Amino acid sequence: MMIVAVTGPNAAGKGAVAEHLIGKGFRYFSLSDVVRQELEQQGLSTNRTRMTEAGAHLRRTFGAGVLATRIQPQLVDRSVVDSIRHPEEVAVLRRAGDLLLIGITAPSSIRLERTRRRGRPGDTKEQEAFLAEEAAQNSTDPEGQRIADCLALADATIINTGTVDHLHREVDRLLKERFGIA
Repeated sequence: MMIVAVTGPNAAGKGAVAEHLIGKGFRYFSLSDVVRQELEQQGLSTNRTRMTEAGAHLRRTFGAGVLATRIQPQLVDRSVVDSIRHPEEVAVLRRAGDLLLIGITAPSSIRLERTRRRGRPGDTKEQEAFLAEEAAQNSTDPEGQRIADCLALADATIINTGTVDHLHREVDRLLKERFGIA
Protein backbone atom coordinates (compact mmCIF):
# COMPACT_ATOMS: atom_id res chain seq x y z
CA MET A 1 0.00 0.00 0.00
CA MET A 2 1.44 3.36 -1.11
CA ILE A 3 1.18 6.06 1.59
CA VAL A 4 2.53 9.59 1.47
CA ALA A 5 2.54 11.40 4.80
CA VAL A 6 3.24 15.09 5.29
CA THR A 7 4.80 16.73 8.32
CA GLY A 8 6.04 20.21 9.12
CA PRO A 9 5.23 23.40 10.99
CA ASN A 10 2.17 25.59 10.48
CA ALA A 11 1.87 27.32 7.10
CA ALA A 12 4.82 25.45 5.61
CA GLY A 13 2.74 24.15 2.70
CA LYS A 14 1.49 20.76 3.90
CA GLY A 15 -2.02 21.48 2.66
CA ALA A 16 -0.74 22.46 -0.79
CA VAL A 17 1.12 19.15 -0.99
CA ALA A 18 -1.96 17.20 0.11
CA GLU A 19 -4.17 19.02 -2.44
CA HIS A 20 -1.66 18.23 -5.19
CA LEU A 21 -1.69 14.54 -4.26
CA ILE A 22 -5.50 14.49 -4.15
CA GLY A 23 -5.39 15.82 -7.71
CA LYS A 24 -3.25 12.81 -8.60
CA GLY A 25 -5.86 10.40 -7.24
CA PHE A 26 -4.65 10.02 -3.66
CA ARG A 27 -7.27 9.66 -0.91
CA TYR A 28 -6.87 12.27 1.84
CA PHE A 29 -6.70 11.66 5.58
CA SER A 30 -5.85 14.18 8.31
CA LEU A 31 -4.80 13.24 11.81
CA SER A 32 -6.17 16.63 12.91
CA ASP A 33 -9.60 15.43 11.77
CA VAL A 34 -9.36 12.59 14.30
CA VAL A 35 -8.83 15.17 17.06
CA ARG A 36 -11.67 17.36 15.71
CA GLN A 37 -14.02 14.37 15.78
CA GLU A 38 -13.06 13.65 19.37
CA LEU A 39 -13.81 17.24 20.40
CA GLU A 40 -17.12 17.23 18.50
CA GLN A 41 -18.16 14.02 20.28
CA GLN A 42 -17.52 15.84 23.56
CA GLY A 43 -19.53 18.84 22.37
CA LEU A 44 -16.48 21.12 22.39
CA SER A 45 -15.54 23.70 19.80
CA THR A 46 -12.17 23.50 18.08
CA ASN A 47 -9.35 25.97 18.32
CA ARG A 48 -5.60 25.44 18.11
CA THR A 49 -5.10 25.28 21.90
CA ARG A 50 -7.97 22.86 22.47
CA MET A 51 -6.79 20.70 19.54
CA THR A 52 -3.26 20.52 20.98
CA GLU A 53 -4.56 19.62 24.44
CA ALA A 54 -6.98 17.01 23.07
CA GLY A 55 -4.26 15.42 20.94
CA ALA A 56 -1.96 15.16 23.97
CA HIS A 57 -4.80 13.69 26.03
CA LEU A 58 -5.48 11.04 23.38
CA ARG A 59 -1.77 10.16 23.20
CA ARG A 60 -1.53 9.87 27.02
CA THR A 61 -4.68 7.74 27.19
CA PHE A 62 -4.30 5.48 24.17
CA GLY A 63 -0.62 5.67 23.20
CA ALA A 64 1.44 8.12 21.18
CA GLY A 65 0.48 6.61 17.81
CA VAL A 66 -3.29 6.66 18.47
CA LEU A 67 -4.22 9.19 15.79
CA ALA A 68 -2.54 7.17 13.03
CA THR A 69 -3.91 3.95 14.49
CA ARG A 70 -7.44 5.33 14.27
CA ILE A 71 -7.18 6.16 10.57
CA GLN A 72 -5.20 3.04 9.63
CA PRO A 73 -8.26 0.86 8.85
CA GLN A 74 -9.45 3.48 6.34
CA LEU A 75 -6.16 3.71 4.42
CA VAL A 76 -6.13 2.57 0.82
CA ASP A 77 -3.44 2.29 -1.79
CA ARG A 78 -2.44 5.85 -2.71
CA SER A 79 -3.32 7.53 0.59
CA VAL A 80 -2.04 10.92 1.68
CA VAL A 81 -1.94 11.53 5.43
CA ASP A 82 -1.61 15.09 6.69
CA SER A 83 -0.85 16.54 10.12
CA ILE A 84 1.84 14.11 11.30
CA ARG A 85 3.00 15.55 14.61
CA HIS A 86 4.53 12.65 16.57
CA PRO A 87 7.20 10.02 15.74
CA GLU A 88 4.89 7.19 16.85
CA GLU A 89 2.41 8.26 14.17
CA VAL A 90 5.21 7.81 11.64
CA ALA A 91 5.96 4.34 13.06
CA VAL A 92 2.31 3.27 12.75
CA LEU A 93 2.16 4.45 9.13
CA ARG A 94 5.46 2.75 8.25
CA ARG A 95 3.99 -0.54 9.47
CA ALA A 96 0.78 0.08 7.48
CA GLY A 97 2.41 0.27 4.06
CA ASP A 98 5.15 1.69 1.88
CA LEU A 99 5.46 5.13 3.47
CA LEU A 100 7.06 8.19 1.95
CA LEU A 101 7.27 10.80 4.71
CA ILE A 102 7.73 14.28 3.26
CA GLY A 103 8.81 17.12 5.51
CA ILE A 104 7.72 20.59 4.44
CA THR A 105 9.32 23.61 6.02
CA ALA A 106 10.03 27.28 5.44
CA PRO A 107 11.52 30.08 7.53
CA SER A 108 9.19 31.33 10.26
CA SER A 109 8.97 34.81 8.71
CA ILE A 110 7.56 33.34 5.47
CA ARG A 111 5.19 31.04 7.34
CA LEU A 112 3.92 33.90 9.53
CA GLU A 113 3.18 35.97 6.42
CA ARG A 114 1.34 33.00 4.86
CA THR A 115 -0.67 32.63 8.06
CA ARG A 116 -1.65 36.28 7.96
CA ARG A 117 -2.66 36.07 4.29
CA ARG A 118 -4.74 32.91 4.53
CA GLY A 119 -6.76 34.28 7.44
CA ARG A 120 -7.94 30.97 8.90
CA PRO A 121 -9.94 31.24 12.11
CA GLY A 122 -7.72 30.51 15.09
CA ASP A 123 -4.46 31.23 13.27
CA THR A 124 -2.05 33.36 15.26
CA LYS A 125 -1.05 36.50 13.41
CA GLU A 126 1.34 38.09 15.91
CA GLN A 127 4.99 37.04 15.67
CA GLU A 128 5.56 36.42 19.39
CA ALA A 129 2.49 34.19 19.72
CA PHE A 130 3.31 32.43 16.43
CA LEU A 131 6.81 31.55 17.67
CA ALA A 132 5.41 30.43 21.04
CA GLU A 133 2.99 28.07 19.29
CA GLU A 134 5.85 26.75 17.20
CA ALA A 135 7.90 26.04 20.32
CA ALA A 136 4.96 24.13 21.80
CA GLN A 137 4.78 22.01 18.63
CA ASN A 138 8.39 20.95 19.16
CA SER A 139 7.92 19.58 22.64
CA THR A 140 10.00 16.89 24.27
CA ASP A 141 6.85 15.73 26.08
CA PRO A 142 6.33 12.07 25.10
CA GLU A 143 2.63 12.75 24.42
CA GLY A 144 3.00 16.26 23.01
CA GLN A 145 3.53 17.47 19.49
CA ARG A 146 7.04 16.70 18.26
CA ILE A 147 7.18 18.12 14.76
CA ALA A 148 10.97 18.62 14.77
CA ASP A 149 11.39 14.91 15.58
CA CYS A 150 9.04 14.02 12.71
CA LEU A 151 10.99 16.23 10.32
CA ALA A 152 14.15 14.37 11.36
CA LEU A 153 12.45 11.10 10.32
CA ALA A 154 11.37 12.44 6.91
CA ASP A 155 12.50 10.56 3.83
CA ALA A 156 12.84 13.94 2.10
CA THR A 157 12.41 17.54 3.15
CA ILE A 158 11.26 20.36 0.92
CA ILE A 159 12.17 23.89 1.92
CA ASN A 160 9.10 25.64 0.57
CA THR A 161 10.20 29.19 -0.20
CA GLY A 162 9.26 29.24 -3.87
CA THR A 163 6.11 29.03 -5.93
CA VAL A 164 3.34 26.47 -5.61
CA ASP A 165 4.42 25.12 -9.02
CA HIS A 166 7.92 24.56 -7.69
CA LEU A 167 6.50 22.75 -4.65
CA HIS A 168 4.41 20.52 -6.92
CA ARG A 169 7.44 19.71 -9.10
CA GLU A 170 9.42 18.69 -6.00
CA VAL A 171 6.60 16.41 -4.83
CA ASP A 172 6.34 14.89 -8.31
CA ARG A 173 10.08 14.26 -8.32
CA LEU A 174 9.81 12.45 -4.97
CA LEU A 175 6.87 10.35 -6.19
CA LYS A 176 8.82 9.34 -9.27
CA GLU A 177 11.95 8.47 -7.27
CA ARG A 178 10.12 6.46 -4.61
CA PHE A 179 7.17 4.91 -6.41
CA GLY A 180 7.95 5.34 -10.09
CA ILE A 181 4.88 7.51 -10.67
CA ALA A 182 4.58 11.08 -11.87
